[in-house]
Amino acid sequence: MTAALAAALLLSQPAAPASCTVSVDRLSDCVQVTLDIEGTPQGLISFDFDPACETMELLSATVARPGEPGEPLPAWAVDTLTGTDGSPLSLVVAVPPGCTASLRLSSRMFDRLSRTAPSMVLAPPVPGASMTVLADDREGTLRWEGEGYSASRQGTRTRLVSSAPAGQLALSWMGTWSDLYSALSVEADSILAEGDPLASREAAIEAGAAGADPSAQLARLRTIFCNSMRFLHPQASGLLFPVRSVEQILGSRTATPLEAAVAFTSVCRRLGMSAGLVFVSGGRWSIPIAGAWNRVLLEVQAGGRSYLLEPSAVLSPAFYVRESSGARMLDGDHPFPRPVPAQPQASFTESWEITGDGRFALSARGTGACDCEIRGKLAGLDESRLAVVLSTWSWRSGFTLEVDSVWTSDLYDLGVPAAFGASGRLPPLEGGYALLPQLVWNTPCEGGFARTWRLPRGSSAGGGLRVDGPDGAVVLADTASRPGRILARLGGPS
Repeated sequence: MTAALAAALLLSQPAAPASCTVSVDRLSDCVQVTLDIEGTPQGLISFDFDPACETMELLSATVARPGEPGEPLPAWAVDTLTGTDGSPLSLVVAVPPGCTASLRLSSRMFDRLSRTAPSMVLAPPVPGASMTVLADDREGTLRWEGEGYSASRQGTRTRLVSSAPAGQLALSWMGTWSDLYSALSVEADSILAEGDPLASREAAIEAGAAGADPSAQLARLRTIFCNSMRFLHPQASGLLFPVRSVEQILGSRTATPLEAAVAFTSVCRRLGMSAGLVFVSGGRWSIPIAGAWNRVLLEVQAGGRSYLLEPSAVLSPAFYVRESSGARMLDGDHPFPRPVPAQPQASFTESWEITGDGRFALSARGTGACDCEIRGKLAGLDESRLAVVLSTWSWRSGFTLEVDSVWTSDLYDLGVPAAFGASGRLPPLEGGYALLPQLVWNTPCEGGFARTWRLPRGSSAGGGLRVDGPDGAVVLADTASRPGRILARLGGPS
């Protein structure tokens, strides 16, 4: 929906703002959007669409030079480009230099949600343009949201007008949030009502091997899913497309996020746990916009506790929900969306032990998003590749390491915290001095940093970081994400 009307315009010179008129009609089998653009300046304008659930057609196009009558857009100036790796198609229009264009396009959204949960977000296809929207409101149920728009009635339509530059405009014909949840979950509920197949029982037996503790079973089940399934991520996380049976999902070892949640729910039932679908949105809209609720989680009740899991989240701790800050979740037990519970704050620890002859041993681990960063960087690599990645990481942090060996925890076991370590040598410096190494992490670590360097007896360093260890070793500790370059004089070999 949004993608069909969102466009990127590359201009070679500034031009007067264009104006756009958008007509939205709810038909029996689809939602049709007709877009008229006047005064499109020279450059490229592209309209993305997903052919699996929508069409895009250029109905007419004329171009004109200043002071001259308009003429049809040349055939060479219109093309449909195919994306790669499942990306949408793009209808691309090239406006010749020195011209402006008048375009008329039609888009039809025929996916399930366009019919059962009609809602959309419109954006001006040309940056800086004004926008007038005529939205079907025969039943008087339309709700809208957008800054800078004014509304009036025009027959059976609501007329929404924004002066340039127009911002995003959300339209929804949904009745209540419960109606939206029902529309999002109806296919999943239908599949789950068929019962739990034998494949669910087999997965439950394997997860149950973790023991009687529900958290251990759920962590084991998350690990099984992420290690044995290939997740598909079509538009809107697969919410637009039919949900296959649990047997087909587990048998094919492929799933959309919604299908993964359905199969996970089936296995949880076999384990005697209660699980319900939860849809998550990071969007700002306060009205029900189906396309904004494009993530699927599960809320599982077991052992007197509630667990929130994302079955399709690979290389993420079992009970951690990424990008949860400011996100809301919608379930079948609450009439309105509620905030996603706060997740463990990201933190990391680095422990460096350095000998007098310049050898080092590193041990590191992370929590929250830092845990995800470790898994994303290191999972699936053999030792030689791990050494290259760690050396590159150190080099990008401003330090050079000669890495001899690297170890990691089982980064595919989502129930075990991610950790790694390495040994090797620091580059030699004259006079027994060395720059103390550190790693710069990409993840903002709200939970704090803990970095220590353990140096042999008799070592010294500036910065006021010295702590004498019980065995006479010198321990330097710091909590800054980037503590700067610290020069230390190393004592004798240890």
